[in-house]
Amino acid sequence: MIKAPPPVQRPSGRAVSVFGHERLPAPALPLLDDEDLRNALLPTRHDPDRLWSDLPALRLESAHCAAMHLVVNHREDPVGLLYDHLRTRMLQALQERGWTRIAVASPTRGCGASTVAANLALALARRPSGRTMLIDLDLRKPGLAAIFGHPDPGPLRDVLTGLQPIESHFCRVGRTLALGLNGRAEVNSAELLQEPATADALEAVMEDLSPDVTIYDLPPVLEADDALAFLPEIDGILLVADATRTSAAQIRECERLLQDHTQVLGVVLNRAEDSPARRRR
Repeated sequence: MIKAPPPVQRPSGRAVSVFGHERLPAPALPLLDDEDLRNALLPTRHDPDRLWSDLPALRLESAHCAAMHLVVNHREDPVGLLYDHLRTRMLQALQERGWTRIAVASPTRGCGASTVAANLALALARRPSGRTMLIDLDLRKPGLAAIFGHPDPGPLRDVLTGLQPIESHFCRVGRTLALGLNGRAEVNSAELLQEPATADALEAVMEDLSPDVTIYDLPPVLEADDALAFLPEIDGILLVADATRTSAAQIRECERLLQDHTQVLGVVLNRAEDSPARRRR
């Protein structure tokens, strides 16, 4: 009778590989919370230079810019000088206060706030060493995509809710202007702007791109509560009035609503050359 070989005696508490080599016990790893684990697994994102270069470039067409009153060749357009003056005065105010986040809004719709925001952003972006970010937060009726000639930027909601990264949605003009455009109107726009997740998403965008100045194009102050809902996220606001339709009472009402929540940097009087008082001269 053939006897079975005696069982192999292995030291208890130790693992042995199939090749007969002894394995050392796995070292104990420190416990990680969710934030530590996320930072360990994801690649570092705080590389503004790389992120700026990864943003798709948007080419501005001269004919379209002229039709949209977008000042690109500012040295050939006297209006460009006015925006350069506005840029310089605003930068001085921001530097004095250490501010970086500015909103542009009007009392009512149709005053040209989006056009002013776009041209002010272009003026800021003409500084070779500065980076500017312009975000369309007029979620009820977004207009910056049409002004810049972007055919379909998609819904900005996807970025504000964290569903899409900024690289998949934002674009840039040249090397110094990043655009957060919106191609879809939002029904519950004020509620979206008040969500903590929206503030977190915008903060993440600021950290990733590290712009020197960020401009938010907001909806009219007197027509909804969207602008008021977003005031905690800005340092100051620039009001845009229309000389042909905005009344002094409307400007005073805006200042009353804003005074306890943010600083009004000034009032830009748009279309002053078409005002009734000027036409009567």
